[in-house]
Amino acid sequence: MAGQKAKNTLRNQDQVATRKSVAEKLVNDIFLPWSLDEATFPEEQPYDEKNGIRVNIDDPDHEYGVQDYVKISKDFGLVISDMTSVKETYLNVIGASCVTLHFRISGESKEIFGKSLELHRSGPTYTIWIQPEGAFRKMWVPKDNRWRAATLTCSRQFIIDSLGIGTNDLEKQFKWLTHEKHDEFFVRSLPMTPEMIRATLDLVECNYEDGLRLFYCRAKAMELMCAGIGSLLNSDETEHPSVHLSPADFTKIDQAKTILNQEFRDPPTLARLASRLGLNRNKLAHGFKYIFGVPPIEYCYGRRMELARDIISTGDDSIAIVAEKVGYSDPGSLSKAFKAHFGYLPSDVKRKSMAKEKILPKTDDDFN
Repeated sequence: MAGQKAKNTLRNQDQVATRKSVAEKLVNDIFLPWSLDEATFPEEQPYDEKNGIRVNIDDPDHEYGVQDYVKISKDFGLVISDMTSVKETYLNVIGASCVTLHFRISGESKEIFGKSLELHRSGPTYTIWIQPEGAFRKMWVPKDNRWRAATLTCSRQFIIDSLGIGTNDLEKQFKWLTHEKHDEFFVRSLPMTPEMIRATLDLVECNYEDGLRLFYCRAKAMELMCAGIGSLLNSDETEHPSVHLSPADFTKIDQAKTILNQEFRDPPTLARLASRLGLNRNKLAHGFKYIFGVPPIEYCYGRRMELARDIISTGDDSIAIVAEKVGYSDPGSLSKAFKAHFGYLPSDVKRKSMAKEKILPKTDDDFN
């Protein structure tokens, strides 16, 4: 009996070691120099081991949640994250000289890229960057911070070959990608479009398994890649503008975000907010977008939509009550804004929430 128990223990240890080895290879293949020492590997895996693996992380001192590492193709990977921080955390994240496109639908972080560029991002945000190999990105994550995101990683050559850069008129717009010097950070933070939000949510909440899941992930990863590159090409510039913000300016813009977090249902005008902070209006508008990726009014709009979605998915309130809670005068205005932001109606969220609870959805005109 004792001998059989010992054999079972060894067999389990071998399975864990094998899965860790597979995960480490996948992480390396998709350019992520991360440690998996705190990870465990569910016995039931949604991917075949050559192309993906699910990892559970339960670190009582730092974070817990689930991450999927998926190999989309050669030199192209995907990480799907649903993680929650246990306490305020400071990290140094090492670079691998790959292109990273990060689509986050919830979560907050403050990151310092190189010596001067600081980004403080909260809620839906899209960021594309290249971090020089061996260089560190400093990162702060607050306590009780739920991070839901899809992150694409690929080699520079993958994008160059895929878009035919060098043989078409995109070469000038992708000079940052084809430049021979790879020892400088390239970073752009842009607003999340409804298409990006919907595709990211589809990945985070995907219920498919096995081969169909991998097929789905590959399709959604390509959709996000197209949306991300398209957003970059359609932005006003492909290099960061020259932004001259003093440490005091950063502090005041952080204070602006705190005020908007408290008053986003009925936010102050930009002029009034600038006056409250003692900051130039143009510097506030320019600096807020530079740091958080969206203008102040769009930031408030995003907060209202996220709150509305959370209330609808977790409660029984009618759309009229939800509209009142998030600062809309009538349910029709909220439904219209909700559809424009997420790409679907509040009723779709309600149906999905009820389906998860195995309750047949009822017809409710308030949600149409």
